[in-house]
Amino acid sequence: MSQFAALVVVLFVCGLLAMTNADQRVDVEAHIQVNVFSGSKNPKWTITNSDQIYDYLLPKLTRCANTAVHHESNSDLPPFWFESLGYQGIDIHIVQKGSKKVIAKGRIASGFMKRSCIVDEQFELELLETAPAQLISKELKLSLAKQMKQHQQKDRKNSLKQDEKSISMQKEFIAEHKMYIMHTSSFEDQVKLPQVVIRGPDNVTAYNPKKWNVDPIQYENNCYNYGSDVRTDTFAQPGRGSGQKWKENSCPDVIAASVRDGMIYAGNNTQPTNDPEVGHLVALVMADGFNFHWYKRDLGKMWSHKPGQTPVRDVDNSGRPISDPLTADRGWYTHFCCYMIAVPSKLNLN
Repeated sequence: MSQFAALVVVLFVCGLLAMTNADQRVDVEAHIQVNVFSGSKNPKWTITNSDQIYDYLLPKLTRCANTAVHHESNSDLPPFWFESLGYQGIDIHIVQKGSKKVIAKGRIASGFMKRSCIVDEQFELELLETAPAQLISKELKLSLAKQMKQHQQKDRKNSLKQDEKSISMQKEFIAEHKMYIMHTSSFEDQVKLPQVVIRGPDNVTAYNPKKWNVDPIQYENNCYNYGSDVRTDTFAQPGRGSGQKWKENSCPDVIAASVRDGMIYAGNNTQPTNDPEVGHLVALVMADGFNFHWYKRDLGKMWSHKPGQTPVRDVDNSGRPISDPLTADRGWYTHFCCYMIAVPSKLNLN
């Protein structure tokens, strides 16, 4: 059984079947999180109606666990968009009310096809409808539905057509970062980190994901932290450290906010050839109206990034090395904003 197939089956099936009988029911609540943002925290909400969870949610997940299909070939490799830029699935964490006892937890995501299971294509959309209206806008729901469909179509078309180099790179990345292991830390009590700003050096550094891909540091720092090489453990937001956080998810607004934090504009059409004398290059991209994302140029003039709470990586959404964010596969972050220079000692992040 593959690592990912085990994730789907084991995490969902534990405790599900025994808890669906009415006489064995206890009060439960379901914590739901949509994994989609890089710069901001993902939308998260709670379903408190126990009957709704038992009669609707658990049967769906039980069916998923019972119908999973496993493969031992290269097709067993999850699609590379999982935990990449854009929609990455929905995390479900069901716990007993008044305690921390976990009834079931796991992630569902469109597009896995033969790799795991498909409950039905409407399940994710139906879960989105349980979110408070102010949390997930109509526009975001439409964008998520579009991304779900794209993942399904891409998986049907390309699941068995990955070239050997891409497959090898993905397996190597999975082995190093274990990126397809379900992360549930965002739902559970975290070790409270002291709010001490830790800055990298004011020069270009070699790619080093290990200092970021550590729990709980990984979950408390985002793409802005990583790109700036400034660890705050606050999921830093452009402008917040300098007193005026960004207001709109647009290139002009986020650029202005990051300049207030100390970033230096370096153009938007052509990647600078040389590294800056002080600091390092970063790049800002945008999913207009929804979210922002940052990249960092490393020693050797290749780029890396950290999508939200997921691990740092040096490949794009297609699993390819990043020579220029302008031409990389960036998922739904289709608007390239600009290149900037980050000097960690001069930045005011929070």
